[in-house]
Amino acid sequence: MIALSCGDQSWAALPHGRALEIIRLLGFDRVDIVLGVNPRHLVAAEVAGGPGAASAALTASLERLSLSVA
Repeated sequence: MIALSCGDQSWAALPHGRALEIIRLLGFDRVDIVLGVNPRHLVAAEVAGGPGAASAALTASLERLSLSVA
C-alpha cells in the first residue's frame, strides 16, 4: 500500500492550524511541512530565532490531530 501525504502549503491562505485540520479531515495521516524563505506558515528566519518553541508548537498541533511528518 502506498502511504500518501499532503503539503501544509496546499492551504496557504489559511492559518497553519486550520490547514493541518483540513489535511486530517481529508483522511491523510502524514503531512509535508514546508519551511522556507517565503512560505505562508513556517518562515525559516522565524523558526531559526526560536527552534525549540517552533518545534514544540508544531509537535503539539501534529499530536492533537494524530498527524505525522512525511
